[in-house]
Amino acid sequence: MVQLQFHIGGLDQDGQFFEETVTTRDISDRGGCFWSSKSLKIGTTLRLSGLHGFVSLIRIVWVQERPDTEIHDVGFLFFNPLEN
Repeated sequence: MVQLQFHIGGLDQDGQFFEETVTTRDISDRGGCFWSSKSLKIGTTLRLSGLHGFVSLIRIVWVQERPDTEIHDVGFLFFNPLEN
């Protein structure tokens, strides 16, 4: 499991702008997943930034609420995956 910290920003499920620092559970050249305290809608586009600024736009492809917590597992795909 690869864990990296990123900063995400965009609109949450209620249409409110947010920014949050997240930790990936897994990441690859096509996408990955992270934990978030925000409720996000499938299909939402977010900005993903690293220590040195903008990395990519991402699309949320699945969301699963963790039982008995306010934390969500969130799966995403990069808009322009890296070519092999």
